[in-house]
Amino acid sequence: MALQHQPQRRGLRAGITICVVALVTVLILAACQPGAPTPTADVPVPTATAIPATPTATATLELPTPTPTATPAPTNTPTPPTPTPTVTPLPTPTPLPTPTPLPTPTPLPKSDIDGLKHGLWLRDTHHAEYLALANLPWVHDRITVAERSSAETLLGIAAQDLDTYHAAINKEWIQDGITAAEHDVLDLLHKIANSAPDHAAAAAAMPFLDDVTHGDIEALTSILNIAYTDSSDLGRIMAHFETGQGITNLMTPMVAMLYPAVIGDPPLVERLLRLPSAATTIRYFDLPLAGRTRFAIVDAYGGIRADAINLLYRAAHFNETLMERPLPSASVNLLFANTSAAGFSGTNYSTAIVMDYDYQRQGNYRYDYLPVSLVHEVAHYYWSGNATWIDEGMAEFTELTYRNIEDARPIVPDGYPCAEIETIKDLDAQPPRHSDYNRFLCNYTLGQRAFTELYQEAGHRRFWEAAGNLYDSSLAPDVSLNVYHIRQNFANYFTAFAVYYVGGRTTRYQPSADFTGQIPATDILVLPQGLSDAEYNTIEDPFSTRHQGQMYLMLKFWYLFATQTTTATITVTEHGPDNMPYRIRDYEVEFDPDYYSSTHLYPIGPAANQSWRPGYHFLTITSGGEVIVADIFRVYEIYTAPP
Repeated sequence: MALQHQPQRRGLRAGITICVVALVTVLILAACQPGAPTPTADVPVPTATAIPATPTATATLELPTPTPTATPAPTNTPTPPTPTPTVTPLPTPTPLPTPTPLPTPTPLPKSDIDGLKHGLWLRDTHHAEYLALANLPWVHDRITVAERSSAETLLGIAAQDLDTYHAAINKEWIQDGITAAEHDVLDLLHKIANSAPDHAAAAAAMPFLDDVTHGDIEALTSILNIAYTDSSDLGRIMAHFETGQGITNLMTPMVAMLYPAVIGDPPLVERLLRLPSAATTIRYFDLPLAGRTRFAIVDAYGGIRADAINLLYRAAHFNETLMERPLPSASVNLLFANTSAAGFSGTNYSTAIVMDYDYQRQGNYRYDYLPVSLVHEVAHYYWSGNATWIDEGMAEFTELTYRNIEDARPIVPDGYPCAEIETIKDLDAQPPRHSDYNRFLCNYTLGQRAFTELYQEAGHRRFWEAAGNLYDSSLAPDVSLNVYHIRQNFANYFTAFAVYYVGGRTTRYQPSADFTGQIPATDILVLPQGLSDAEYNTIEDPFSTRHQGQMYLMLKFWYLFATQTTTATITVTEHGPDNMPYRIRDYEVEFDPDYYSSTHLYPIGPAANQSWRPGYHFLTITSGGEVIVADIFRVYEIYTAPP
């Protein structure tokens, strides 16, 4: 370290020496400056020398001896004095205020919410919001297992959007404990805050949530589902309500129907928003198990059939009685509008049931089918969210049971068997939704057939007991029913179900036993796709005919009545390749006294927009308990070579 400091000291001394030498030099130079010049004594004054004579004598001129002029000493310009700098005094600084010492923070009391997700975050960053939750009576008194989920949901709302949290935490109903319905409201607000944060606080502040009552869950679910559609409709809808009186309890049925309108009929959204409150009919009925339940119908187009709300109640009552479980919805909303996907006449959107407008047009063929169609749609409240063949299959089977009880019709499937997919196992491997209309219909036909087979094996009481237990299984968190749960709850009868899961033919029905050969098989001619109607109908003496893709059975009756017109009832029963009956229809045949023969056409096989399933088909016609026609025909699969 000394070696580093020594050069610094030498430099300092050298600097001092230079300063001293410079000072001495200045003094010497100042002493050598001349005053008035004094001639040196030993230097002789010069004497003028005579100019030599020239040839012409000239007077001699003597130059005067110059007197030396004294050179004045240079006058030194005095150096002006170095000005003394004027020091501007700095302003006297204003003394800083003596800081008030911060109070020692009072430690927040510990709470059960500290151990929940986002609990410590809220405690450390938002004291007031933390205390608002920690001081709720049901939180302060220790959170129970049942209350834990609600507290975590509130913390999740706070972490997502504090404005939504403020609107929720200040609700009066949140003070005295959380019911199941209130927890569902909080859960929906949390999801809305996550998917539509710009609108969550406004939704939470709407007047209909000042108390949690019938219809609130459906209205909030509709708002959430609209947020999931990635459309701009939610912003427009919320702006409409924010500029008005907000969403009131009377408006919740209409709000519940906005989601079906957004995805099925966008122009209907504006119509619903502008409807007066008088367009909504609300009635309350007491169901046997669920108790007080709200039923609502919104009149979007003017005029609702008078019996609609009673039919809606009866459908709910029937399902609850059959299931022996409370209806899972405290509010059932119905709208007549054409929002369903192509090929379907009604849809349960969970927030509302929407039926085609034809169901309330008297004279339309669908008018009389409204009761059974509502039974189907209400059944989805129990079965939605599971494998589609369970959801649709059980709704279809509930229809069959309703017809059996109401009209004494036998419990047999009422849809043509699926042509594209033969087993439920293959169906499970298909895309989940409407990627292909005919393939999606297989969820209905295969599901209905599988549950019909289970019903025939178990009997009415044991089947519906097992169905109730199956539904209970679906209530567990994160459970979606599938074939595993069918095996679990129908263990003693699963062999019958397996015919439709892995393939085979049911032996329960033996239609060939009824075939006495009154009409030979060759008289029935059915060909699948490949021939046009014109080509098909040119075949000589066809027993069946086809029109616009629909196959018809052509029967020719011979009779002789001389006095009066007579009618007879015939029953046409069709069996598919799995032996299972798929359609039973009654027809009235009128015999006129003026004629002794007539020809009648009866539709058979699948609808015009469906495909035939290859294999043997069976058909019987009875009248008065007697089999008058029984025969078998085969449908061949036509192979079309690729182009």
